[in-house]
Order: sequence, then C-alpha cells, then structure tokens
Amino acid sequence: MNTHAPYAGFFRRAVAFIVDLLVINIPPLFICWLLWLSQINALDSFSDEQEFQLALFGLIMLLFFVYHGLLLITYWLYFAFFESCHKQGTLGKMLLKIKVIDQQGNRLSFARATGRAFARILSQLSLQIGFVMAGCTHRKRALHDMIAQTYVVEKSFQPGDELPDSPHHPVWLGIWCAVLTLSFVLMLTQNLAEQKAVLAVQEAALQLQDLAQTQKELPQPSANGTRYFRHADGYRALVGAGTGISLFLPRNSDEVCCEENEEKSCAKMGLPVCE
Repeated sequence: MNTHAPYAGFFRRAVAFIVDLLVINIPPLFICWLLWLSQINALDSFSDEQEFQLALFGLIMLLFFVYHGLLLITYWLYFAFFESCHKQGTLGKMLLKIKVIDQQGNRLSFARATGRAFARILSQLSLQIGFVMAGCTHRKRALHDMIAQTYVVEKSFQPGDELPDSPHHPVWLGIWCAVLTLSFVLMLTQNLAEQKAVLAVQEAALQLQDLAQTQKELPQPSANGTRYFRHADGYRALVGAGTGISLFLPRNSDEVCCEENEEKSCAKMGLPVCE
C-alpha cells in the first residue's frame, strides 16, 4: 500500500483542461458548420438588401444559440462520462496521467461526476479563483473539488492508498484573488468607458444631423464636454467623454464621418472615416 498519494498540481490540471476545452468544442462547431452550409444558399433568394440582412442576422443568432446549447450538452456528457468511467479522467487528464477520485479513493459515480462538472462553472464564475485554489489549498483542491468532494491525483493512485494532507499557501491564494479581482475591475471599468465614449459619439452625430436640418443655433457644450462648430463647409463636433474624436457633417450631406488622428481611432465608433 502506498503511503503517499501525490496530488496533481495547478499547471498540469490547467493544461488538461485546455485540451478538454478544445475537444468539447469540436462537435458543436462541426454541427453549426453543417447548419451554416445548409442555410447559406437560401440567403441568395432574398433580393432585397434589408431582407437579406435580417435573414443573415437571424441565421447568426440561431447558430449562436445552437452552438451554446450543444456546447453545454457536450460539456456535461464529456466530463460526466469520462470522469466516471474506468479511466477516471477526461482525454486531457489521460494525456497528463492524472485522474479524479472520491473521498474514499474510488471511481466517481455518473451523478457525482455530473455535479462536479456543473460545480466547475462556479469556479469559472468566481473570476477563475475557484481554479486557482487548486494550487494553493490543502490537497490541491479546486472549488469544484470541494463542492463535489473529489480529488485529482496521479494515475498510479489506487483505492486504499492514503490521502495525506499537503501544504497550503493562503498568502499566494490571497495575492491571486487580489490580482484577478483587480484585473476584472479594470476590465469592467475600461468596457464602461468605451461604452460611454460610443454613446457620446452617437449622441454627437445625431446632434450634427439635427443642426444641419434645422439650422438652429449651436448648443452649449454638453454635460460630457462635447462642443459644436459651424463652418462654411459643414458642421463639426469635438466629442467629449475622453474620446478626443472629431466628427464632421459636410454641407448638403446627411452622413456624419469621423476624423481620425494618430492617437484616436474611429474603428470602434461605427462611423466612416472622413476622406
């Protein structure tokens, strides 16, 4: 009987999981590709551009929901089946020579493997902290291991072998939690700033079109700092909200364009670049 059961570390588990993600994406992508091929020719029957765009959008949305629905089913069956079969591990785990066991060191039931699969979603929703726990906790258990009461060990581990304790690293876990949380906050802040900038540009574009149609006096700078100007050749707006973008509406035109410079790009604004 072995008295030591080495637990699989974070990086081996991470590599195995990446392999598994590649595998489970194959069936949904293949089915969606076949669906796309079966429907793409039907789009040629729409002679009207607007109808074509609506049909294309509908097909894309259909593929979006079909893909994610199939991915969820594939994810469940893949992890539940492989981790409860005699190999006790997915293809990625087999490749890295590790497997999943219960608290008694035995093979998982299909029900427990199912619970572990869906508990893994909680590890992802916790800003990936649930996965990081596998490298910093006692016996190298991730959040979904604790929920499902499982362990990930070397392939050589046998039922009856001891499951000894192992060092834990609460300081490193705290650092990783702080880093991941800060990264999420920064990403969220950046996304909100980009959305605010897009809304400010859209608002300025509508205001320029209104000025061109009504010929009314120029409005005062808006709350976000956007300023408007009238020129002999049209109207211009210097958009605030930290965008640094200038919009221009030529006289006798209803299309607003974006004046691109070296520091700011118009690509994310959904407007054509001024010639």
